[in-house]
Amino acid sequence: MSRDDVHDSEMVDKMIERSMKAVEIHGVIADGAYDSIKLYRHLEAMGI
Repeated sequence: MSRDDVHDSEMVDKMIERSMKAVEIHGVIADGAYDSIKLYRHLEAMGI
């Protein structure tokens, strides 16, 4: 989902925020690359 020199986990916040402009998101399924407290807190703050 991102360039070769940027890890997807660095861009996931922006990807989710952009997606929310188009659709309502109720949950996120991702692999271990996205497994971080930072992401969990961001999703929780967004009501996901």
